[in-house]
Amino acid sequence: MASKAFVKDKIFEFFQTGVDAAYPTNPPEIAYPNVKFSPTMETRWLSIIVLSGGAGQESLGSKGNRKYKRAGLITVMVMTPLYTGGTVESDTLSENIENIFEGEEIDLLDGSFCVFRNATTIDTGRDGEFYQALVNVELEYRVIK
Repeated sequence: MASKAFVKDKIFEFFQTGVDAAYPTNPPEIAYPNVKFSPTMETRWLSIIVLSGGAGQESLGSKGNRKYKRAGLITVMVMTPLYTGGTVESDTLSENIENIFEGEEIDLLDGSFCVFRNATTIDTGRDGEFYQALVNVELEYRVIK
């Protein structure tokens, strides 16, 4: 059975692999939940969080054969330094993050998969010394109990 913690770890691993592939040199720094992080004002950086959403039972059956659907949202905060040439860098980072996730799936090693869909970017504008955008990606996976 895929626990929430296990699924989050698999998502973070998938994200890190995708960022490393998209930026083999000079990758953006990444802040993970509950891990100390101190960005510098001159660098672009990302922050990722996985939010739990809806859930529901999909099938009846005996214990160990009941299927449950879990849904959630991945939010990646994209932070680029202000006054570095408009929103091109933020737009490029956001689009690359959308491409890392959208239409992809990861194997949860128990016969189930976590599926990513409907990636969207919302430009939120200035936040202190950074320009901010939020990339939201819907996720869904199943567990058997």
